[in-house]
Amino acid sequence: MTYRKASQKGFSLIELMVSFAISLALVAGAFYLYMGTRISQRGLDQATGTNDVGMYLLRLVGRDIGNAGFYPAISAETGRTLVLNGYTNITSVAAYSQGIFGCEGAKFNPASGLCGAPVTGAPDTLVVAYFTNDAYSGQAGQRVDCEGADVATATVNAGRQGSGSASLSPQLPLFVANHYSMEDGTDADNTTTMQIDGRSATTRSLVCKGIVSSTDAPYARVMAGLDDFQLTYGVAGAPPVAPATGGAPVQFVNADAVEALGTLTIDGVDQPAWRRVVAVRVCMVARTFEAAGAATSTPQQWQDCSDTPQTATDQSVRKTFTQVFSVRNHLTATY
Repeated sequence: MTYRKASQKGFSLIELMVSFAISLALVAGAFYLYMGTRISQRGLDQATGTNDVGMYLLRLVGRDIGNAGFYPAISAETGRTLVLNGYTNITSVAAYSQGIFGCEGAKFNPASGLCGAPVTGAPDTLVVAYFTNDAYSGQAGQRVDCEGADVATATVNAGRQGSGSASLSPQLPLFVANHYSMEDGTDADNTTTMQIDGRSATTRSLVCKGIVSSTDAPYARVMAGLDDFQLTYGVAGAPPVAPATGGAPVQFVNADAVEALGTLTIDGVDQPAWRRVVAVRVCMVARTFEAAGAATSTPQQWQDCSDTPQTATDQSVRKTFTQVFSVRNHLTATY
């Protein structure tokens, strides 16, 4: 009996090469799909983070503007005068004689009590001043400044804080002054640098300086992710342009224009320029880090704080946040 050997079949070299090419194409397609999804997700995460940063910082500054000019009493202290939006004779710094003060394109220098040399297009500085009688720790109330320091320890509050335990009420209302700006080249470190996916990415930060730190100490970082910080001020007019109370803004102008306004009599009271400020328009431009987008993507176009169209020179995504905050402790009479 004879047996016939079964024939053996396999793939030819051409068939192997075709299969290999198809496999490579599928792997490459899957890889590019993964990378595209990853880049898109990273961009979405960065854009979401930018939105969170902008909203948080806007609310942070706006909440402090709501404190501006606050004084926790219905009568003035003996020997001192409570005035519109502020309090006299507490310090020799004129900027603190009202709840709101600002510097156009410059930092405020607490040591000199003056604004620095202005630079066109540079971020502005906002100075917010108020009083607190908070008898608790920094965990509650307004006993801390923007750097988280207990304002009772500030030199200006010597003799005003309560004696003994911190649980005791201060003898007199404690003075608070917070200064907000953005890294602009006058800081020890002009930018914030981070490592993202092995690449170095930079942005700038909102910075602040409280009343406790040394007058020559640099501003402290609050949070990174900003590209601009601009302010305009709603100034009250006199009847018949504004309501009889003089409490409505008739125009929004920058800090230099406020300084040039001079004194105006409102409701029979002479009000210097900064005490006529009844609202503050805060504009912040938040941005992603440069590593957020694909290198081949089209640079973003957006409108800056002056509503001027801009085109990015990098792959960052920017978003402008603007809100008007009322200076709610703006008084209409002196006591």
